[in-house]
Amino acid sequence: MRIIDKQILDTQNPISGHELRFENRLKHYQTKKRKRTIYMMSASVAAVLLIVLSIPFAIRLLNINSEPDADITFAEVKQYNSYHLEKEIDNLLPLLDNLDEDSRKTLLDDIEKLRSMSQYNEDICRLDEDKRIFVAMQIHEKQVEAIQRIQNNVK
Repeated sequence: MRIIDKQILDTQNPISGHELRFENRLKHYQTKKRKRTIYMMSASVAAVLLIVLSIPFAIRLLNINSEPDADITFAEVKQYNSYHLEKEIDNLLPLLDNLDEDSRKTLLDDIEKLRSMSQYNEDICRLDEDKRIFVAMQIHEKQVEAIQRIQNNVK
């Protein structure tokens, strides 16, 4: 790499074609950034949709006869899941600072959708304790997978 004296840059005009080369590099960078943004947004939206669409299937799977753990209550599972999800989100938020405003807003909206999925609907609340715990754990697993997928895409 050639070292250029700053005084030369201040006193002389750029070499012919400099502006064109700079514009081409800028366009290439913007195109690359736009593709990455589109990829990240589509991946996060797909993760949220996967979680939303998996809830009915998780409820159907409840016909599985498994040995329940009598020491754990639904409230404890819900509290742990909420704590763990917030911890994962806290790890993700600093990575969003490097994104453009539109991407950041889209991902923050997706994070809020993931948080809102922790508010269990009537179908889940009507289930007995063991089945509610099972569904809560399934939903939580999908939420964490979605957050981790977003983290990997942002890095």
